[in-house]
Amino acid sequence: MLSVGTNETLTKTVLPADASAPTVTWTSSAPSVATVDENGKVTGVGIGTATITAKANDSSGVKGTCTVTVINGLIYSEVDSYKLGDVYKGIKITGAGTHKIGGNFYSDGSPYTFTNTEGKKFKKIEMLSTYTTFSGTGVSSEAYTFYSTQDREVKEGSKITWTGSATEVVFNGLAYAVEYILVEFE
Repeated sequence: MLSVGTNETLTKTVLPADASAPTVTWTSSAPSVATVDENGKVTGVGIGTATITAKANDSSGVKGTCTVTVINGLIYSEVDSYKLGDVYKGIKITGAGTHKIGGNFYSDGSPYTFTNTEGKKFKKIEMLSTYTTFSGTGVSSEAYTFYSTQDREVKEGSKITWTGSATEVVFNGLAYAVEYILVEFE
């Protein structure tokens, strides 16, 4: 998943390692949604879904694909230098017992409050966490298995999703080791 204007680089693995033509050609099924350059760098251009294809530059016809969803929003993850309480791209996440340690967001039971300082309305906020008891109006929760980029292992956890229309959203409850927070706008 990418936000409009952000990018990620896909990697390729050509087998066998000593292949005579180890290069690939990258293409996007929807360049108005996501573009891809000759190095596999994918850039979100517009909202939607695109399939990125890497096709072997030989006569084998071998190819691999990756589906990319581009959103109008932000994704907070362990790589962000965001500090809770600061405004980041118009979003402020606060909470008396909420803090970030070693790339993980934690809450001691005090509410997470998401505020859009630019007046845009949220339409969806999603969090993936190893443990969560969040509740609130418009909040749903489901068990979820995911690969933790922080711990480099598959974990069991919860995906918490809020949907609605508001410039401020409050989540009540506990959260430990939040893997990412996804924020989408109307």
